[in-house]
Amino acid sequence: RRMAIELSDEKYRMYVEDERSAARREGLAEGRSEGSHQKAIETAKNLLDMGLSSNNIAKATGLDIKEIEQL
Repeated sequence: RRMAIELSDEKYRMYVEDERSAARREGLAEGRSEGSHQKAIETAKNLLDMGLSSNNIAKATGLDIKEIEQL
């Protein structure tokens, strides 16, 4: 019985560690995505200041035209 409890404890620890790792990977991916989007917005603002059209900025940055027009 003690061995069964120890195995259960070890399985639980492994499960918790797997969940932590998955959450960490998800958080890192989300952070990279948000950072990439912020960089696209900064680039769009600079291109607007340079007088480029919203259409060209959308092509260059991948942002929606509506989002660019709100900047």
